Amino acid sequence: EKETYEFCLLHDLSEYDSKFVAWLVRHHLLMSWVAQREDISDSGVITKFARTVGNQERLDNLYLLTVADIRGTNPHVWNDWKGQLLMDLYLATSRALQRGVDAPVDLKEQVKDARLETANLLPKHASTIDAANLYWDTLEPDYFLRYRPEIIAWHTQNLLSTSVTDLPLVSARPQIESETAQFLICSPDSDRFLSNVTAGFDQENMNIIDARVHKARTGLVMMIFVVLMRSNIYINEERLAASSFRIRKQLLDPHPKKRSQKQRLAPKMKHFPIATEIKFHNDPDRRHTVMEVIAQDRPGLLHQVANALVHCKARLVNARVSTFGEKAEDVFLLHDRDGGEIRSKTQKDCLAAKIRQALP
Repeated sequence: EKETYEFCLLHDLSEYDSKFVAWLVRHHLLMSWVAQREDISDSGVITKFARTVGNQERLDNLYLLTVADIRGTNPHVWNDWKGQLLMDLYLATSRALQRGVDAPVDLKEQVKDARLETANLLPKHASTIDAANLYWDTLEPDYFLRYRPEIIAWHTQNLLSTSVTDLPLVSARPQIESETAQFLICSPDSDRFLSNVTAGFDQENMNIIDARVHKARTGLVMMIFVVLMRSNIYINEERLAASSFRIRKQLLDPHPKKRSQKQRLAPKMKHFPIATEIKFHNDPDRRHTVMEVIAQDRPGLLHQVANALVHCKARLVNARVSTFGEKAEDVFLLHDRDGGEIRSKTQKDCLAAKIRQALP
């Protein structure tokens, strides 16, 4: 930062511009890090980032620098999903700056507004709205902060039109703006549910880049997955419907695809091995444990993590999967079986050992 500042002054930039450029250099990785590795639907994450940025001018320039840096460093790393994450972070931070980062966010009012906006998107029948409100009352408030009303409406219509006897529900729709697909999966909760779901995605050759788990007070669990389709696969409703059918079949009668315990790597990856690293830290403010996994990118990585969670009696809250070339840097938010932080060193050691066992 000091060298940048002195370089700018040497080249006749003003004092203000020199400090501004030095600030950008100092924070040039921050926006990428927050967008890809943190939960940007969490108001606390946005507030912290907004305080660091400080004003709209810095945010504008940091956003442009981040996009240029990612695309210029390695154009193969960029995709529309990362572009959407950065834009979502930019817009949320801009709203926080306009509001004033220290102005309190009324979460109850936010949830109320989200439910009202979603209700306006549902069929205008009193019975539908009543049923939706009864269903929404079983969910935690954070669900309504994490999705746009049109997404919540899609979830709700699918769930209201599915009887308990027809579970598990597997439904998918393309998200054209980010060239991804979103899958909604709902079923009675079980320890092996996540493992069976990820086995189904693995068999479909789908790359999960975001996963969230929402538990209803009725005993059902709802999982939302964002999938980045392989570059040679065109996303359409027919293809997604066929994949949904096969994933549901996998859930009803789990048969994991036979593979060696350690996932095979593409030949080109073997020339640039990346050692597996696993790190933990607890987040008391949000009462969960963060597990970071840095490893060689490979098919089925999330499925291997899901198997480790089953073996070590941990539960997934949220997953954010980031790939940089052949390197995967994945972040998992975890709970113990009682819904709190994982405090046991033995349990953390168990998770690390099982993941390393499954990955080269």
